[in-house]
Amino acid sequence: MKKMLLMLCVILIFPGSAQALELSGYYEGQVTGWKFGDRLNWQAINRLRLDLESDLGSNASLAGNLVAMTYDGLVQFNLLDFLPESAVRELETWLGPAVWDSFNYSFNATQITLDNAFVSWYAGPFSFRLGRQQLPWGTGYAWNPTDVFNVKDLLEPTYEKPGRDALKAEWGFGEAGGITLVFLPGATWQDSTRAVRGKMHVSGFDLSLSVIDEAYTTVDIFNPNPEQRETRRIFGGDFVGQVWEWGVWAEGAWLDGPGEEESWQFVLGTDNTFSWQTSLLVEYFHDSAGSERASDYSLAAWLDLVQGVRKTLGQDYVMLTVSHPVTALWTATISLVMNMNDQSLVAVPQVVYNFSDNLDITLSGNIFTGSADSEFGALQATNGYLRLKAYF
Repeated sequence: MKKMLLMLCVILIFPGSAQALELSGYYEGQVTGWKFGDRLNWQAINRLRLDLESDLGSNASLAGNLVAMTYDGLVQFNLLDFLPESAVRELETWLGPAVWDSFNYSFNATQITLDNAFVSWYAGPFSFRLGRQQLPWGTGYAWNPTDVFNVKDLLEPTYEKPGRDALKAEWGFGEAGGITLVFLPGATWQDSTRAVRGKMHVSGFDLSLSVIDEAYTTVDIFNPNPEQRETRRIFGGDFVGQVWEWGVWAEGAWLDGPGEEESWQFVLGTDNTFSWQTSLLVEYFHDSAGSERASDYSLAAWLDLVQGVRKTLGQDYVMLTVSHPVTALWTATISLVMNMNDQSLVAVPQVVYNFSDNLDITLSGNIFTGSADSEFGALQATNGYLRLKAYF
């Protein structure tokens, strides 16, 4: 990391030393407010991203980016603030009054990370990429049953994802057809994630099939060794295309792993932009491993949710997003995500103002409703943020 930062300084001071290097990026400033019950907390984030790309010849390239971030204000959370009171009481019976100290989460106020850094090599229909890289997988918008490489924020699913250290090889053939191989190295072969995906284009639709051996970590705070490495096999597929004026997509996966029951997940979605410029997106998600009622949510499931081990608690969800350009500069959006099993809901209103092609400001909020033991109702942490983003 220090060598790369030194190289960047040399490039910026002596730009002639890297004539083929292209620099770009953005600055993002954000102020967020959280309301936990009667408590109001604030956090300020400054984020600077520097993208680098260099041509290494007729069939190779180098690319990467550095992200520098600073945090002010709230830099420590307690995960119990995101659990229903019934789950907190159950935890206290296991761990006693000191349970609150066990779930404090904090992060560094200053961070510099290598978000991506990879070399790409091309030879006709073949390509090879090695390094920290983006690994897009699947066609779902808010949920991706086949994607084991990225963790989406359900309330902001299009926000950029960090790169993963991987080797990726691709062979393209026919009309948009191809085979992709991905390897994420671990300490051993069993600790490594392997994936293969085949895709083809048929009658206006892009189709794909995937087989993935995912190495993942389970967390069980009630065991002497709370973190365990496991491997599960995932068979999946997806398609995307257009029917009349509507875009349509679907994605599904069957999951089988040690110590867990077989389960399956699928997504169905559609979107359209009408002649009056309003855009509509609807997506449905089903997870057979989820619960049908809030009373069936286990303590272990709640802990997995707040620690990011699992994505959802229920079986059935729907997302509805409506967006409309109010003027040439203003765009208003409202997104609703509903857990259909416990009837809880989160609303995400958002307004974006485009100062210019390279500068915009966003005002957004998250409003949670539902019973105290429901998935979104338990999140008594209504929040909102003001974000400014400038590209260069």
